[in-house]
Amino acid sequence: MFHNKAPPAWLEEMVHHKEWRQIIYELSEENPKCLMLSFAIQRIADAGHHDEIGSLTTASQHFNVFNGVVEGTITKLFHAEDWEIPQLLPKFYKLACNSSHTFLYTQSVLSRIIEESTVQIQIIRAKRLSEDLYEHLNLYSGQGQKSWIKIKHLLSNPPRQLIQPLEFIITSKSTNPGDMTRVCLIFYVFYSILFISFVRFLKYTVLILLLVQNLYRILLLLVMLLNKMAI
Repeated sequence: MFHNKAPPAWLEEMVHHKEWRQIIYELSEENPKCLMLSFAIQRIADAGHHDEIGSLTTASQHFNVFNGVVEGTITKLFHAEDWEIPQLLPKFYKLACNSSHTFLYTQSVLSRIIEESTVQIQIIRAKRLSEDLYEHLNLYSGQGQKSWIKIKHLLSNPPRQLIQPLEFIITSKSTNPGDMTRVCLIFYVFYSILFISFVRFLKYTVLILLLVQNLYRILLLLVMLLNKMAI
């Protein structure tokens, strides 16, 4: 099967029937190291059934298969209506977050779309998908916060002075005067003096929540202080 120029006719017949494809999917999930099933998945991908393969763990084992599935899934998300996107995201998360390699590659594809696309809706959705992937990995993956933070910094290339305080704040889920002073100082230098905006590097849900909580505590203390002064 693997040395012949053309795949066997019986396999091609199975590829063109949904019931047989479903059996191949189930068997490949149970036997991920089986070469025959991996070859069958490759033939199914070549036949254009990327939507069906998207949720399979074995989809990430072969680059050609994975690349086709990622491309098809992102294209489908770009053209989907707003109400359809929540239904498509779980398969996309499973596909992209299968391993650190699949996550990094998917984020690289989205980053390239953001930088090179001339279609505004594609840029907006690619940014949203990228942020959603980071949040999903942070909340549900066992790979840890440091992994996804380093991947995000690798792709977004923030000022090196900003990396260490951000990583500490996000991983510890706490703010301290030293790190916050460094972040504010870097922001002032880049934005007020060099006229370079780096707000995009601060777009972490954890960081924003911490800042809002700190602001709430400060406002609460001010209210209590004003009440005491009024008395």
